[in-house]
Amino acid sequence: MRGAAHAAALSALLLAPAALSAEAGAAAERAELVRQIDRVLANPASDAAKVALESSVGRAAAAEKADAEAERAKLMAAAEKDYAKLAALRAAKAERVNEWEDDFSRACSLASGAATVRRAVDEYERLLSDFPVYSDTGELLRKSGEKIRGIFYATIKKAYPYLAEGRTTADSRMLASLQFARSAAQQSATGGGTMSRVAERELRRADKLKRLEEEVTRQQENMAAGLALFRRRRWAEAGKNFDAVLAFDKANEEALYYKGLARGRAAAESETR
Repeated sequence: MRGAAHAAALSALLLAPAALSAEAGAAAERAELVRQIDRVLANPASDAAKVALESSVGRAAAAEKADAEAERAKLMAAAEKDYAKLAALRAAKAERVNEWEDDFSRACSLASGAATVRRAVDEYERLLSDFPVYSDTGELLRKSGEKIRGIFYATIKKAYPYLAEGRTTADSRMLASLQFARSAAQQSATGGGTMSRVAERELRRADKLKRLEEEVTRQQENMAAGLALFRRRRWAEAGKNFDAVLAFDKANEEALYYKGLARGRAAAESETR
């Protein structure tokens, strides 16, 4: 008879949920289920104990179902919240990239005229400083650089053909030579300043522009590396890459978003250890 009681108790455990939620209702039903199993084991002949056990199994199953539905609703709410955040992130990125592209188009227009090319260089420098370093803007950076340098080259070749000899594109030193040539012409007309000082100033500008281009490229690499580390669940290392991006591009919504996720997941993992 005791063997049958053990079988009944085992069946009850198998019918009961294997992993009840920690919610109070489910925990209470599980505790009650254990008590009813003990009653059956203590008095296998008691029909009342068996009926109570069967009822307890039903309540435990219902509690588990309710908890599962609540957990599903919680996960759905979290997913909707994450989706809303991602949608807002995409919208913010698109708006910022569109604004940058509009400003870049104006810089290209300035670069196409010899009289405004100096302003174009200043504008290009500003645009590099404000470049949106996102995970999907690397190609934009490359193509934009190629485009405006092509325009600079065409303008220089037309206005100062001797500066374009032996070159196929405009680099930072070529732009410095252009600026020097224009400044030299102005100095000759006004008689002010020294040419060595002008040359030194323009070379500094050229070096600054080159360093800025290299820095933007480096931050694109940091963003890509940060996301790669994030996907590999290396939260702390990913966060350092996002911090580097934010040091250059403080308004970078994407770096802020993933930095926050990395921190949250690192904290969650440390709590479970």
